[in-house]
Amino acid sequence: MAANTISIMDKASGEITELPWGSSVSLEKGSVVKMPFGPEELSSASQMGESLVLVLVSGERIVIENFFVGATSDVDRMTWFLRIQRG
Repeated sequence: MAANTISIMDKASGEITELPWGSSVSLEKGSVVKMPFGPEELSSASQMGESLVLVLVSGERIVIENFFVGATSDVDRMTWFLRIQRG
């Protein structure tokens, strides 16, 4: 997983930021977060305060801070999705 990145797209501007897997993620505004793994690798997803906590089958864990901060519009709302492989 270390070679993969987390992509964060600002919903308002479309600007994309790439972060290395394993780095802490803290969101400041409405974003789309693309994770570098598929649903078959996800063990659990839960809310801890205002953070989204993802745990993989391998035991790796990523915390996305401020994911559940109150949104006043669809642009402010956070969204996340997993990689889908077609084969």
